[in-house]
Amino acid sequence: MKQSWISGFLAFMLMLAMPVLASVPAMHNADANNAPETVQRIVWIDVRSKAEHFIDRIDGDMRTDWEAIVPFAESQFSDKNQPMALYCRSGNRAGKAKAALEAAGFTSVINAGSIGDARAARTTELAAEQCQKGDSTIEGC
Repeated sequence: MKQSWISGFLAFMLMLAMPVLASVPAMHNADANNAPETVQRIVWIDVRSKAEHFIDRIDGDMRTDWEAIVPFAESQFSDKNQPMALYCRSGNRAGKAKAALEAAGFTSVINAGSIGDARAARTTELAAEQCQKGDSTIEGC
């Protein structure tokens, strides 16, 4: 029960952070024009097994076994500040993968909990983006 509450809380916090992470510009002194560049979008990574992913998945997300997350991330992302959201069946393996990535120097990693939590966060993120674009058909805009 406690883990379910924690997963729900993490999913809720992720839902709150997604629109902010997607829209906040970042300033870098190295930019010759001193123009803001957009923050990298979160990359969603399923750290469940191939079999689990075959049975149920979120189309478009990356997938790797949680034990192989560090070499996978190092091969995919040259920037260790790349935002990543990890999920699995319950959040347990995603937590282990997050710890491994942080130990390897990755700085913007979150445990998004279960695949259901990831789906819920994505639905909320999409609604927030549509609200920001002025879609008045979304409830609560």
